[in-house]
Parts: sequence; C-alpha cells; structure tokens
Amino acid sequence: MLQQVLRKFYNNLKLFNQTQGQIFKKAYLVAKKEHQSQKKFGIFPYIIHPLSIFNFLVENLEIRDHDLLTAAILHDSVEDGQISLSDIEKVFGKEVSNIVGAVTVILSPDETEEEKLNSHLRYLEEIKNKNLSVKLLRLADQLDNMSHWLEIPLSSPLRKKFPRWFKETEANIKLAKTTNKIIYQLLQKKFQEIKQIVSDNL
Repeated sequence: MLQQVLRKFYNNLKLFNQTQGQIFKKAYLVAKKEHQSQKKFGIFPYIIHPLSIFNFLVENLEIRDHDLLTAAILHDSVEDGQISLSDIEKVFGKEVSNIVGAVTVILSPDETEEEKLNSHLRYLEEIKNKNLSVKLLRLADQLDNMSHWLEIPLSSPLRKKFPRWFKETEANIKLAKTTNKIIYQLLQKKFQEIKQIVSDNL
C-alpha cells in the first residue's frame, strides 16, 4: 500500500518544476520523521494518509497551489509529531504554516465523545471563515479518513467512535456543499456506502 502511494506521489511530482518538487520531497521527509512508527487507525503506516491527500488534491481536484500541497503533506505533523508551526514557517514559509495551523486540532484525551463532537463542530465553524485552501484540505482530510473506516476491525475500540464520526461527517458535507462540487459528491457517496455497510452489520 505504501509503495503504491509513493509511486503516485513521485509520479505527480513530474507535474511541477524541479524546485517545487524538491520542496514537496522535503515536506515528505519531515512528515515521515514526525509520523515515524505511527499507524493510522492502528492499521497502516501513518505517512500514507498525508501523501494520499496530496495525491487526491493533485489528481482529483487538479490543485497546483504549492503552499496548499505542501501543507497537505505536513497537515498532521504538528498535531501528531514534535515539530512546531514556527519550525514549519522557517522551512516552508508563512502561508504553509498558516494552512497547517488552521487545520491543526489538539484534543484532550479526557474529553468525552460529546465534548469531542462539540469541539469539532466549533472547529468547522472557524474553518468556514478561512480561505479556500484551508477548506479543501479539511475536506480532503475527511474524505481520506472515511475511506479507511471500514478497514478498522470490528473488535477495535475505534468502532465505538463511529456515531461521533458520522455526525462530524454530516457537518463536513455541509461545508463541502458550498466549497467544491467534486469533493461534496465524493463525500456524500462514500458516507452513504459506509452507513449502508455498517447498518447491514448491526
């Protein structure tokens, strides 16, 4: 899985000039270090997630904005790693740091599911007032997360988070409706598929 995502990533770099390609590669190495040994949903190497979002933005939405794409690779590095927004700004610039900062959410492990839901809804309200790059990254993040939910084992405690995740998804779909037609349709389709399969397994 990782090799397939990496092949797509390096193939997509051919769409950009050498200088920008080197910046994307540098961002990848930073993210790889920050997510070292981490597993997304306890299933696969975490680095697959940010690279998949990069690939999606390039291939499906035809995004060529360098700052947004760099931020996509780094978007969870502050939240889940040791690097700071200041560090990102020094290496990749203020706009990249601003985008990463806008999508970074640090949740307290002591929060209940209801509190986490309310935190996410407040976060989305803030996102509504951000620029298009921030909105697209948030929604692409949501879509990629959803694409792996059904891979989570039935025995995993993460399955208990589905009710909250479903409510959060509904709010993200509302945001997508006024942001980008393609991602809105993809989110809707994926959500319906997930709900149907989960319902059938109850």
